[in-house]
Amino acid sequence: MISAYTNVSITNFTAIGDLSYDFGNTPVIAIQYKAKNVSLNGINVSHFHNASDAIIVFGGGNRGDHISLSNIHIYDAGKNNGIYVGSGHSNVSISNVNAINSKGEGENAVEAATNSVNISGVSVTGYKSAVRSGGVAYKEPITVIKGGARIASSTGAPSTEQSIILASTSSPTASASKTMVAASSNSHAVGEGAIVLGSAGNSRAQGPRSGILSSSGAVAGQSGGAFGSMVLASNLVANPNGYSVVGGYGASGNPSSANIKWELNSRTGTVRAAGTLSSAQTFTDYAEYFESIDGNPIATGLLVTLDGDKIRVAEAGDDILGAISETAGVVLGESALYWQGRYLTNEFGGIIYEPQTIRSYDVDEDGNTLPTYTEEVVELPLENPQYDPSLPYTPRSKRKEWNIVGLTGQIHVRVSDSVQPGDYVKANRGIGVPGENGPIKVMRLTKAYDEDKGYGIALCFIK
Repeated sequence: MISAYTNVSITNFTAIGDLSYDFGNTPVIAIQYKAKNVSLNGINVSHFHNASDAIIVFGGGNRGDHISLSNIHIYDAGKNNGIYVGSGHSNVSISNVNAINSKGEGENAVEAATNSVNISGVSVTGYKSAVRSGGVAYKEPITVIKGGARIASSTGAPSTEQSIILASTSSPTASASKTMVAASSNSHAVGEGAIVLGSAGNSRAQGPRSGILSSSGAVAGQSGGAFGSMVLASNLVANPNGYSVVGGYGASGNPSSANIKWELNSRTGTVRAAGTLSSAQTFTDYAEYFESIDGNPIATGLLVTLDGDKIRVAEAGDDILGAISETAGVVLGESALYWQGRYLTNEFGGIIYEPQTIRSYDVDEDGNTLPTYTEEVVELPLENPQYDPSLPYTPRSKRKEWNIVGLTGQIHVRVSDSVQPGDYVKANRGIGVPGENGPIKVMRLTKAYDEDKGYGIALCFIK
C-alpha cells in the first residue's frame, strides 16, 4: 500500500499469493490518500484468487495524483478487476498490461471510473470485458488517450486537449476544442467541433461544428458564427451559411461563395443547383399530387379534370388537367416528411420565418448537463400551434385518396380503339378519344386496344 507519500517508484516487483489464505476481498496493491507522483513498473501479481483486485488506485476527494502503471502482468489475481482506478482521476496512465484469469471469472482486466484515464497496450484472457472506461464496457481492448495529439504527421499544431492532427503535412492546425485535421495539408480546423478531411490549399473550417471534405482552398462558416457549415469536393469555395452543405469550383483567386454550384439547406430543406438536374431513370413527365373527390384512387393512365381543389375522371367536354402517371421524374406536393400544415404561412402561402435563439448545452463525461452552452440566433419557420409531433403521420404517397397527376411531358394514357398516332385526344370517362387540337397529342401506340379491358395505351405528349 502506498498512502500519502510523494515521489514513489517501484520497479520489478513480484507478488505471489497464498491460495489457502483469505484476503478478505481486499486488493493486492493499493495507491490511496493523496499519494502523488507514483510509478509502478514491471509489476507481476499472481495467485491471489480471493483478493478483490490486483491493483486499485482509490478515487474520491482524498485521491492521489500523477500515477503511472506500466508493464503490469496479472495472473489469477482479483475476483473483480485486474486494475481499478476510482472516480475523479485525470492524471493516471496505464500501459502494457497482460491480464489472465485462467478460470474465466474475471470482470474487467482494466476499469477506470472516468474517461480521463490513459489506457493502452492491454492484452486480456478470461475477463468479461477487456476495458471498462467511464462506465462503458469493451469486450476487446481499446486505447484511451487524453490530450491533444499529432499522429503520423510531419508537422502540425493541435492546440487543445481535445484536438488532433492525423496523417497531415504543411503545418496544419486544430486550434479549438473538439477539432480535427486528417489526411490534409496546410489546412485548419478553427471553430469548436470543426473538422477538415482530405483537403489542402489553406482550407479553413471556421464556424462551430463546420467541416471541409475533399476540397482545396475552401472556407466553411465564419469565425464565431455559422454553425454546421460544410463544403464538399470543392475548389476555392466559401460557404458563409450555417446548417448548409455546398459544393462548387473556382479556377483562380480567393475562396468565394460565388463559386458555389449547389447547396443543400438543412434549415429550409431547399436544394439549389447551377447546373442540370437529370434522372438516371427514363421517367418523362412532371407531376403533382391531387386528392380525388371521392377519396378513392384513380387508375393509372386515366385522364382527369379539376373539380374545385380535387380531381375526378374527365368526361366529355371537361378541361383536361392531365393523366394519372407512374413515370414522373419530378413530383410535387407529396408532404413526405410531416403534415403540410406544420408551419404557419402568409396570405400567399409562403412560410413565415422568425429569428429564434437556440442554445446547445455542454455535458460532462458522465452525461450530466453543464451550465455552459453555445448560443446562436437562427431564422426558423414559425410552427403551427395545432401541430402535434406525437401523432403518427402518413405521407400522401401512402394514402389512397392522393394521386400523382402528370401535368406535362410524355405520359402513358388509356385510349379508345379509334385513336391513331398523331391524333389529338379528348376525354370520355377518362379514356382518350380522337379530338380536335388541344393539349394532348398521341406520339405512338404502346399497347394495342384490348376489347376485354376496353382500352389501349398510347404515349402522349401533354403540354
